[in-house]
Amino acid sequence: MERYIIKANKIIARDQLEVMENSGLLIENGKIQKIYDNISQVEIPEQTNVIDYGDKVIIPGMIDCHNHLALDARLENHLVKMEDCEAEQTIRAIKTMKDDLAAGVTTSRCLGDRFYIDVTCKKAQKEGRIAGPKLVVSGIGMRSSHGHGYVGMPHCGAEDFRRTSRENIARGVDFLKVFMTKVINATPFIYHFLIGNCETLKAA
Repeated sequence: MERYIIKANKIIARDQLEVMENSGLLIENGKIQKIYDNISQVEIPEQTNVIDYGDKVIIPGMIDCHNHLALDARLENHLVKMEDCEAEQTIRAIKTMKDDLAAGVTTSRCLGDRFYIDVTCKKAQKEGRIAGPKLVVSGIGMRSSHGHGYVGMPHCGAEDFRRTSRENIARGVDFLKVFMTKVINATPFIYHFLIGNCETLKAA
């Protein structure tokens, strides 16, 4: 059994996000088993790896509630790059996951990526083949043909939405993403036309 104790001057922990001084975490087989309030008074078991971060602060993992793995806003013309081939977008997604994890994100909610990149990355991360946060994925994002959502794929009519919804579900997504944001300066008629009618929404 792998056992670690991680120490730090401050740890933010528990439901109320308490700031704990001179504290530590007991980790066994990759899971936090106990939080020590005063690590200096704890008798550390044999065969325990101790990692001391000194005056650093340890915080709980953060959750990114809105992410697109292949969309990196740090890059110039990042929206145009969403037209890149599957290989280029996958490379970008893997780097994004690594950067997110390094920034403290341990769970990421993916709201649409092309080529089912999020589904593929979720499986690879779960199998330990790539580093990154745990992913909650939606597969192909769906939008109307002329509607909002650069990352989403255009759909025309209820049957298109049904087809992609079924494919997403078959691929093992956690939820479905339909782009619904109102188009800037759209009249009520144009808004209805672009976003879709009740039949379309029910289909999705």
